[in-house]
Amino acid sequence: MELTAWIDTLLVEVPQLWECLKSNTYPVSFLTNALGLRPESCARLPRLLAYFLGLYFLCGLVSAALRFWLKQHSLSSTVHQINTAILVCCSTLFVPLLVLLAKACVYVVTHEVAPLQGEGDYIRFFGEALGKVFYMVLAFAGVLFTVWMPVDSFLRYLRVYRLRGLPHAVFDVGFGLCLMSVALLAAYYGDRRLYLLLLPAVVLLGLIQRKNYLPEERVISSPEELAEKLRAEKGQRK
Repeated sequence: MELTAWIDTLLVEVPQLWECLKSNTYPVSFLTNALGLRPESCARLPRLLAYFLGLYFLCGLVSAALRFWLKQHSLSSTVHQINTAILVCCSTLFVPLLVLLAKACVYVVTHEVAPLQGEGDYIRFFGEALGKVFYMVLAFAGVLFTVWMPVDSFLRYLRVYRLRGLPHAVFDVGFGLCLMSVALLAAYYGDRRLYLLLLPAVVLLGLIQRKNYLPEERVISSPEELAEKLRAEKGQRK
């Protein structure tokens, strides 16, 4: 089964990935064997990562401008940003895992459950199928929920600020991708000085996060409602 083979591969590749990070070596083996990238894709990846970093810092500058000129607040606390960065990094493995879990469920139902024997056999078939794939379905739901959390954080910017929230969403939720991009580029070029690119990213995040943010429990349906609530709170503080 593909899932079992992938897990066995992961057990071998993860320690090697850690060694690559420590030695600042480009992890070609992990990218090809664990993530399923082709060798030509691995060769093109650094250029794509450089493009992403350019877009990421552009979104950071736009977000800073929106923060100070239009008072567009961050929607994430510092703790939430850290958690999101970790989840985004983990999602590089979780997304392939979702695909493999889905394939594993189909394989089990197809090969380990007796086929339907007519219309009166539904209860037997679905009961047996559920018994076979129950734990895989639970694992799929748990992994899907974990992957969904950063996606939901991204979509929240669009719900609150509409298109104006797009650069802020990329800059906030994309910090985990920024971390991975810098690490891979530093390894590819063999230059640890590229880690200094994280400094302006952290500074920009700190400037945008400064003073306050809009908590999740404060449900906002439109930018106009947000502006009205912020004006009301400012008046109460006075």
